[in-house]
Amino acid sequence: MCEVRSLHIAFYRARYGSAWDRLVACYTRGPYSHCELLFPAGIMYSAIRRRGLRFAFMEHPEQYRLVELPDANLSAARLWCELHAGEKYSVAEMLACTLPLADRVIQRSALWYCSMLCAHVFNRFGGAVAEVDERVSPNELWRWLHTTPWTDGCG
Repeated sequence: MCEVRSLHIAFYRARYGSAWDRLVACYTRGPYSHCELLFPAGIMYSAIRRRGLRFAFMEHPEQYRLVELPDANLSAARLWCELHAGEKYSVAEMLACTLPLADRVIQRSALWYCSMLCAHVFNRFGGAVAEVDERVSPNELWRWLHTTPWTDGCG
């Protein structure tokens, strides 16, 4: 069991997944094919194809790399996730973030994909001084979190 006391974004390492995971990671230029929110007690929340937004328990923590959001409003983020559980996954939104010019053709919807969900919760409840574009791949989100000064340095 993964012991965390604050909100994290968990990035799934494609090498542990299917050929689809490896293809996504290769196409988006990085080692990750998926990301989820990780709450205390190993509770994960994400957008999953064919299942939509849902909670699950973390299994195989070695397959993930974690980024802590130390200033996140944990209770507000959890409440938001509970209120949105069951909403649908969007293949079109996911494609819009990865295909050149697709974001100009595909209209933004009320549907979600994994890194869009994580970026949205980060922007609303992460306690950061900078916002990430919500139409990002897991690898783009990882790179942004590691290259942009998003905390005020006082934590």
